[in-house]
Amino acid sequence: MSFSTISTRFLSLLLLLGLVSSLFAASIKQEEPANVQCHNNNECPNDHCCVLGGGRYSIPQCSPMRKKAENCRPTNDLLNTTLYYPNNSKLSITDVYHIVCPCNEGLTCDLKEGVCIGNN
Repeated sequence: MSFSTISTRFLSLLLLLGLVSSLFAASIKQEEPANVQCHNNNECPNDHCCVLGGGRYSIPQCSPMRKKAENCRPTNDLLNTTLYYPNNSKLSITDVYHIVCPCNEGLTCDLKEGVCIGNN
């Protein structure tokens, strides 16, 4: 057997191993982190919403809607994103609030004071 034949076979084997390795890596399912309560607001009970905390690597949780005189965020936009965690897990969220839920039905968040106001 010549050197070029051995080289060609060796390179073919390396290429095959690389292909198999990449297929195996792609087939590994990324798990979600533990303790996920919600991916969106529909998964929470009535008078609750899905909230992502302000800390690094926070996990969405169902929290109660804000009551009269409780702190609120006047510009609390909904989040739609994929979250990535250090253990290679990931989580897709849609229409999730950041830090706190909005004010309960019938209440509004006062722009200046940042508290829920209204008739309830």
